[in-house]
Amino acid sequence: MSDQNSKKALVIVTDGSEEIETVVSVSVLRRAQIDVTVAGITLQNENYAKCNRGVKIVPDQSLSNISNFDIYDVIVIPGGLNAAKAISSNPEVQKLLASMHQAGKFVAAICAGTLAIKSANINKGGKITSHPIVKADLENVTKKIVLWLTIKSSPAGDQVLRYFLH
Repeated sequence: MSDQNSKKALVIVTDGSEEIETVVSVSVLRRAQIDVTVAGITLQNENYAKCNRGVKIVPDQSLSNISNFDIYDVIVIPGGLNAAKAISSNPEVQKLLASMHQAGKFVAAICAGTLAIKSANINKGGKITSHPIVKADLENVTKKIVLWLTIKSSPAGDQVLRYFLH
């Protein structure tokens, strides 16, 4: 899609990303006629992200090559524990999440990807959900899919389709 008025989503992927959470997110958004950019960060092989089950995802571009983040209406952070740690510790992503949240745009995180929301310090007092493996690192955790202000989180990959339909 190239319509200037269409909704735009940015999905961040890195080595160790959970492939089902990444692919279903992109697929559902594109089926909803949302223009999706898959952006890679800290990839060992610059051409693809090697996901946690060995699936290779080719990003549309590197996050560092995107010059205008204002065009995006939502940013999606898939899970995968190692990916979540890499994404959460990336200062560029933390700044981007904070900026999106401050602008009233949606920040969506799935599974362990919710660590990025914590790192960006944007879920002050709000409920969040996550994979049980990172639950202890978060505050106000619930088991259900959460939509709090402009932050949306889902506990695990098996709920990712329901997450986007929620």
